[in-house]
Amino acid sequence: MPVAETEVSFYAQLRRSLIENGEWDQIQAVMRTRLNDVGWVDEVKSESKECARRMDFEGVLAQVAPHAQASLPMAVRKEIIGLIKRHVEKKFE
Repeated sequence: MPVAETEVSFYAQLRRSLIENGEWDQIQAVMRTRLNDVGWVDEVKSESKECARRMDFEGVLAQVAPHAQASLPMAVRKEIIGLIKRHVEKKFE
């Protein structure tokens, strides 16, 4: 099995496990709160509105998505990754 398929399968299993366990909603809530606290949500909304004035939905998404992903605060990213790692560790104890 190629690595890409293995990774997709792993992430699908991990997501399914998080959903079944109820932790997916908790992690999403933490992420939403943290991103809102640091102003990331408002920044992405503002950029999206500006882009929307100039182009269609696909154009807005193509324009905003790379910036949104690149500007994701490292502290939030690390916290969410930590939550997911703890879930994996508990699952395989």
